[in-house]
Amino acid sequence: MVDSGLSTKSEALSSNPDGLLSNPSGLLSEPPEPAFDEARRRDLLNGLPGELAASVGAIGQRHPPEEVRALVIALCQFRAWRTEELADLLRRRPETIRQHYLRPLMREGRITMTNPQEPNDPQQAYRTVEVRL
Repeated sequence: MVDSGLSTKSEALSSNPDGLLSNPSGLLSEPPEPAFDEARRRDLLNGLPGELAASVGAIGQRHPPEEVRALVIALCQFRAWRTEELADLLRRRPETIRQHYLRPLMREGRITMTNPQEPNDPQQAYRTVEVRL
């Protein structure tokens, strides 16, 4: 006979649910705030040309990073954007925008900071690098 290591004694199992949290007041009573501001997103979308706004509206949470990076480049050609604005527009967290989109695009020389002398400036924005022939 093989010993499975499981107890056959049912009294070893707790039948007392008091060990469970009976007072849910310790739980969140309100859902956490979303990582982005929908009202600001609508305002930002309204300021975009139709085709660009449609591209932003079509982008989902699970799009490949390359497609989102291409959209970030297109947005930064239109105007300079702060990280928080891009986060609201693309429905992503600011740190995700920085790590997965802005930093790789800056390494590739595709976008640049508007104020490179002060990289931590709260008003820092990003724009597409002009290609000169």
